Amino acid sequence: MNIEAKRIGRDVYTILSIFTIHRNNSGLTVKRLYRDGILQKLHELGFWKSTRDNGECFFIKAEDNIIAPTSIPQLHDAIQEIINSLSDVTCIIDQQTYEIKKEELREIFFAQQHLVFNESFLLGLKTHATPILHDTQREAYFLFRNGVVVATKSGAQCIRYSALNACVWRSHIIEHNIKFDPGVIKSLGCHFGRFLQNVMGNDVKSLLSGMGYALHNYNTPTVRKAFILNDAALTTSRVPQGGTGKGLILQALSKIRETVSLDGKRFSPEDKFRWQRVEDSTQILVIDDLREGIPFSVFHSAITEGLDVEKKGMEAFKLPPLQSPKMVLSSNNALDGEGNTNRRRQFVIELGDFYVRMAAETDEPIKKHHGCIFFSDEWKKAEWDRFYSLMIGCVSLYLKKGLIHPKRSNLKTNRLIQRTSHEFALFIASKSLKLNDRHDTTVLYEEFKAMYRPDDNTFIQRNFTDWLKRYAEINDWELEISRSNGHGYFTIKSR
Repeated sequence: MNIEAKRIGRDVYTILSIFTIHRNNSGLTVKRLYRDGILQKLHELGFWKSTRDNGECFFIKAEDNIIAPTSIPQLHDAIQEIINSLSDVTCIIDQQTYEIKKEELREIFFAQQHLVFNESFLLGLKTHATPILHDTQREAYFLFRNGVVVATKSGAQCIRYSALNACVWRSHIIEHNIKFDPGVIKSLGCHFGRFLQNVMGNDVKSLLSGMGYALHNYNTPTVRKAFILNDAALTTSRVPQGGTGKGLILQALSKIRETVSLDGKRFSPEDKFRWQRVEDSTQILVIDDLREGIPFSVFHSAITEGLDVEKKGMEAFKLPPLQSPKMVLSSNNALDGEGNTNRRRQFVIELGDFYVRMAAETDEPIKKHHGCIFFSDEWKKAEWDRFYSLMIGCVSLYLKKGLIHPKRSNLKTNRLIQRTSHEFALFIASKSLKLNDRHDTTVLYEEFKAMYRPDDNTFIQRNFTDWLKRYAEINDWELEISRSNGHGYFTIKSR
């Protein structure tokens, strides 16, 4: 390989923009890596740094106005690939030729690579000045092969990429040529729309608005919530319902937004690497099938203050709230929601048992009812068009109406069942206890025990009182306890 050396000082040259060589009477000596040249080479390969809203830097690779997140190991590998492709080099200086063995170049690279491929040095990369496309408070962008669909509260329109004064994440481009149909959101005229109608009934707009919120990649300062999918059926935590369609909704979200999904059964709030799969380009963070016993409070900071992301072997970074993904949780159990702090950070949707009841007759209720497998090759282009149109319509609905709370909810009852017992939930509901009235704990306890636990000597009045406390907490009430003449009393009051 013949290479013309470039003079950068007296008897000092650079080759390949990677190595510095010195010439003396005995010939050429490869001295070190040429740092400025490596930065230039990385730029030629498309590598840049970018900046988050909080001033932290991260690295990207850009091709025209399409970008992808990258890392220091990937920058290193790009240069190493050039080194590995080298044969012995014939260097030409002042019409004289010098031979440099490829092994000598490789040895210098491996001996000095740590001086270059570290965050401190690589901050010398040029900043990518073109802003990254991000949803705004009033607009959401969906990228397809043939153009961009912009959703607003008034509907949606298709525009060309050339109309954007921004770069876009490669991973956000959906490999589909969209033909947008604005009527699908009104008619729910597609397989997935009819599925949503089946699992929600008259409260379907509540689910649509929640999906729109999750798909809107903008965290409004006053509306930062987790979108939570539960089962509507009254059940205990020991016998969870499941099979209602939560997984299909999560899958649908991932078809149109870049999603990181974590296994809720293995999720540990104490794991400092719990968010390590999250990138700057991540739009939705799903924790699927969250196990029982994890308090919702562990998600407060991530929802309101952004994500602290620590990856193994890499520098930690923080995604500020406006650049953090929306959080979506699914669980067969009702998450704790007592107290204003929990309540204002949750938007809970409970799915009905339409497909659960069908499962008694068939192993594939979706296939039986709809005649196809969702999100598979069985969907033709027209069905995919209708699906994408429905999902984009959800965002327009949310931008216009906000979050629409469901009219019916079993959430509080489910929480009570899972924190006490099914029998207690039935018993306490039958009593229609009035606020501010004093009630005899001992009388109620003895009545409950006689009805449901006559032979259970381990269930004492203290247990019953604890369940009363949970009943009050779930309903955001205060429970005042007193004793008189050997009897316990309680009064329920509004907070």
